[in-house]
Amino acid sequence: ITEGKDILEKYLADNSSSDAKLNLLAGLLNYTDSVKAKLYLSKATVIKEGDSSDTAKWVKDLSDTLDKITADASKEQIDTNTSNIARLMILSNLNSSAVLILDEVIKKNSEFDLLYLLRGIAKLQSNDVSGSKTDLEKAYSLNPIREETLTFLARVYSLEKNVQASGEIYDKAISLFPNSESLLVDNYNMVLEAGLYSKAEIALQKLISLK
Repeated sequence: ITEGKDILEKYLADNSSSDAKLNLLAGLLNYTDSVKAKLYLSKATVIKEGDSSDTAKWVKDLSDTLDKITADASKEQIDTNTSNIARLMILSNLNSSAVLILDEVIKKNSEFDLLYLLRGIAKLQSNDVSGSKTDLEKAYSLNPIREETLTFLARVYSLEKNVQASGEIYDKAISLFPNSESLLVDNYNMVLEAGLYSKAEIALQKLISLK
């Protein structure tokens, strides 16, 4: 993956008008960096403007390419690759498509926390808060120290106005990832909205100290 990423990065640097599928593939290889993935997806969208193909079409192109790449891969690698496709769909706001493919993978692998996390995010973006909460709690039970799971679970509790549960998750997440600006911002917004001004001040001071 590292070698493939380097080659694709060089290609993208030399070809600013590269096609959407290659942009998406580069995004796939960098899926752990959501900011970069969004950048690639934005570039792909710009390149595709004016074409008859829509977002769903170029995500399908990526899926087809990935099927060829992973034809002889292990089950674990195929599940991981499928989760990467789902993440790209989520970044493209194709949440229902992401849920569908994650449903199928979870039937075969019910112990991979990332699959539940991604399905929970997709459901949350589709305003299915209850369904999202179920998936995120399952992801948390399988892996209680993944920052992304903690962040989204705390957000769901916050949406439900469950200040205590949200606060407990944020506290745990911040203790594990004390330099995560996004966590501190989320926590600050939650306690401020709840009227917990002393906690909001603490969160703000932590944010300031990061700068």
